[in-house]
Amino acid sequence: MKKTKKVMLIILIMLVLIVLSLIIILKLNSSIIETADEVERKQETSNSMSLSQILKDVDEDKIFNIVSEYSTMDPSLDNLYNCSDVVLIGTFNSNLKTYATEVSIHTLTKFNTLTVIKNKTDIDVKDSVTFDRIGGAMTLSEYTKTALLRKDEFTDIPTTERNSYYVVEQYAPSNKLDFDSKNSNPYILFLSYRNGELHSFIGYYGMREIQDKSVYDYDTDKYIGVKDTKILNAFNKIK
Repeated sequence: MKKTKKVMLIILIMLVLIVLSLIIILKLNSSIIETADEVERKQETSNSMSLSQILKDVDEDKIFNIVSEYSTMDPSLDNLYNCSDVVLIGTFNSNLKTYATEVSIHTLTKFNTLTVIKNKTDIDVKDSVTFDRIGGAMTLSEYTKTALLRKDEFTDIPTTERNSYYVVEQYAPSNKLDFDSKNSNPYILFLSYRNGELHSFIGYYGMREIQDKSVYDYDTDKYIGVKDTKILNAFNKIK
């Protein structure tokens, strides 16, 4: 009888130890998961900052600027219209994704369509249009994952600190096309079609703000009149 009680006591102690071990393991796993979630939340927060916020709130010594280079093609309205595959008037909806190529930063952007002036593609742009444009901001950590041609330039910055650094490529001169920082007026979009996707034609020149039936001109920093009757008729259709 005494032997049986001793065996039962040993079994009971072992069960208690097993339960305690399981509790400790669960707490450790929970702590690891919380730490990973916290890191992910910080990453999402830093990546969700708009370009204007970064330029305003982040120290200059933690920002790396990329200077965009565009085609030397004629950016006049006539040439933009003739060479574009899609021309429409719309208002900014959202930036869907920011990513890097070998060097440049691109932003996938969505506009709500007000009226379609021209469409030589099979893409339905009647209600909205999604297109790629040069410009945006990324943490250095995210940028160096895909911008392979520049990855060796940042070896002096520890990988553990790269989420606090940013790589910035402004959407246009004076950051005029950073729609996150202001309410968007109607824009006329000139888009090219390549590899099944739409792109802003000749960089920022393919996105022109409309004001009182005039179109913004980046080179003169003024709003200029429009002569093309198709574009003028489209202006009359929007409120």
